[in-house]
Amino acid sequence: MYAINAKNGALKWVSQQQLTSNPVIDNNSLFFLTSGKELIKSDLQTGELVASTSFTHQDDDNTNNLYNLMAVSGDLIAIYFADNSQLTVYKITK
Repeated sequence: MYAINAKNGALKWVSQQQLTSNPVIDNNSLFFLTSGKELIKSDLQTGELVASTSFTHQDDDNTNNLYNLMAVSGDLIAIYFADNSQLTVYKITK
């Protein structure tokens, strides 16, 4: 994943993480799921890791995990896990 400055096109940062969801933005935070079965919260401006938590997926080969979806609003993050068709909502604590 690449973060690019919208004003001048300069590269801000690069992440080598393999995403298995859409990235979502809330204020200055970027959230996404990785192939390593983690929910990552990064600083939007620097790309630095702020927090992470691990999940156990039923689909160990990540085939269905490419269809995971996320949405964030305020202090809530909703995650649809494609491997087991579950929609879960978590409260984000700061």
